[in-house]
Amino acid sequence: MRNDELHLIRDYGIEYIQADPIYHMHFPDGSYITQWRDLDRTCEEFAKFSKKDGAAYRRMHDENEAIRSVFDGNGFTPPGFGGKSVAERLAEHPQGKMWQRRLAMSQWQVLRDNFEDDHCRAFMMGTPPSMCPPQYPMSGRSAYSAIRTSRPIPKGGSGILIQALAKFIEALNGVVLTNKAVTRLIIENGRCGGVECADGSLYRAEKAVLSTIHVNQLVDMTPKDLWGHDFLDGVDTWEGEISEIVAHYACKEPSKYPVKGGTLAVCESAILVSPARLLRYAYDYPTAGVGLDDPPLTI
Repeated sequence: MRNDELHLIRDYGIEYIQADPIYHMHFPDGSYITQWRDLDRTCEEFAKFSKKDGAAYRRMHDENEAIRSVFDGNGFTPPGFGGKSVAERLAEHPQGKMWQRRLAMSQWQVLRDNFEDDHCRAFMMGTPPSMCPPQYPMSGRSAYSAIRTSRPIPKGGSGILIQALAKFIEALNGVVLTNKAVTRLIIENGRCGGVECADGSLYRAEKAVLSTIHVNQLVDMTPKDLWGHDFLDGVDTWEGEISEIVAHYACKEPSKYPVKGGTLAVCESAILVSPARLLRYAYDYPTAGVGLDDPPLTI
C-alpha cells in the first residue's frame, strides 16, 4: 500500500486520511492525553503528568523505530518466505539483546518500569488494548503498540479496500465468489488440490490453496492424521484469550471532548479508568470466565 504496488490508489480511488490528532484518552478526573502526529507535541502531553514519562515516550518511540524493520520483515511475510527468523535478526542487531529481554517480559512489566504515572500507563495500555492480557509473559512487544505518529483511516470506511481488491482481481480475469462456505479440502497425492463447498461445488487449484479459515475449523476439513501430531498439538493448546466487542458508528461529526481552551474533535478515542482495571479484567475473565460490573474498559 505504501508504494501502491497493486495500483489501488492510482486506479481504484482508495484514499487514506491521516487523522490528527491520532488518539485521545479522557480520564474520570477530567485530565486527558492526546496523541498527535507531531512527536514533540505528544511527549508534552505525557509530560503534563510526569517529565520522566514524557522522556520515556520519546525513548520508546526511538527504540521502536530502530527495530521496526526487524519485526516488519517477518510480520508481513508469509511463513517460510522471510529468510532469517526474528531471533536471528535480533542476534545481529545492535539493540538485539535488549529486545530479546523485552520480548520475554510482559507488557505490564515494560510499561510499569518505563512510566511512573498511571494516566500515562493507562494510555499506553488502552490505545488500543492488546488482545493478550498485559501481565502475560512474552507480551512485551505490545507495550509499544500505542506508539505511532500516524494511523491512516480509509476514506469511506474499511470496506473500500475490499471493494478495490475485488475490482483488481476481476481486472486480471479473476472471479470473486461470496457466500461459498468451504467444508472440505480436496487432498490428492499428499497435497491440497482444491476445495469443496457446502453447496457441493468443487474448485480445483492450479498453483495453491490459500486460506484464512480459523485453524480450529481447518483441521476438521481433512483426515487429521494428515496434519501431523505437532500441528494438531499446537491447535489443541491454542487459546483465544480475551474477547472484545466493538461497536462502530457512522456519525455526522466526530466525537468532541472538553480540553483546555475549548473542545477537541477526534476520530478515535479510548477510556481506561486505570491500569489496575485492565490488569484485573485480564485476570478475572480468562481464569474465572466472569465479567466485571466496573465502568467500561474502552469506548
